Amino acid sequence: MKNIFLFLVVLMLSTSIFSQTEIWGTIESGGTNSRGLIFKSDGNGENLEVKYNFLV
Repeated sequence: MKNIFLFLVVLMLSTSIFSQTEIWGTIESGGTNSRGLIFKSDGNGENLEVKYNFLV
């Protein structure tokens, strides 16, 4: 179920990537409990912000 959710998030964000100045992404085994996370960065790949840590 988690993989489907991540796939849908990436799909939604990638459809409009050319109109954004931000880059969003996911990491499967990173984050607080190594369960994955969603992150955001500016168009240059700088100013990294963690938006969500998967805890379960």
